[in-house]
Amino acid sequence: MDSIYLHKKAFIESQIRLLSRPLEPPPNWRENAKLDEDGNELSETAVAHAIYCLNMLLRKQYRIIFSSQAIRHVSEQIDRLYHSPLEISLVEPVQCDFQSLENIEKLPAVWPSDDEKGSEKYTNLRARLISLAAALDHLRQKHSFYESIESSLKQLGQQTDLSSRLSLELERTKKLTAKIRQKLKKTILIDSKSNNNIQSTTRGI
Repeated sequence: MDSIYLHKKAFIESQIRLLSRPLEPPPNWRENAKLDEDGNELSETAVAHAIYCLNMLLRKQYRIIFSSQAIRHVSEQIDRLYHSPLEISLVEPVQCDFQSLENIEKLPAVWPSDDEKGSEKYTNLRARLISLAAALDHLRQKHSFYESIESSLKQLGQQTDLSSRLSLELERTKKLTAKIRQKLKKTILIDSKSNNNIQSTTRGI
């Protein structure tokens, strides 16, 4: 039998044993006890009988809720989840365009891991990807706008200083776009390596 299954089953059973311990009134229960309807104090016998009845009811409930079949079922579910691959939207770069702001924003905001350093690194990389992708989108829109103006000027045959300046601006935005794309690729590579390291770490937990 798998060690994960046995370990989780033993843990659940230990917690159930703790819950199943008989309830006992606190030593100073008389200080907080209220008088009955006739104004008399509650007797030791009445309290002991009430606690006994309550413990019997709880024991019956625990047997129904925490049956051996239920414990086995929960342990098997945990075991399957432990051995199943992580179903996270963070896929390999070849399958997802990380230059798209929409795709990047679909990534989980927090990495599901107990490794605080790895989770913090993932959060920082995701924020950097969003920032770079937003800048790239802005440049693309700016570049498209200048291209449309340049095209209109060429159609009118107006080769003016304005057209020259637009051509220079187009070249500048092309270079900026290329630089941001390069930064995105580097960040994606770091993100991919970090993803692999985090997955390896979570597998080892």
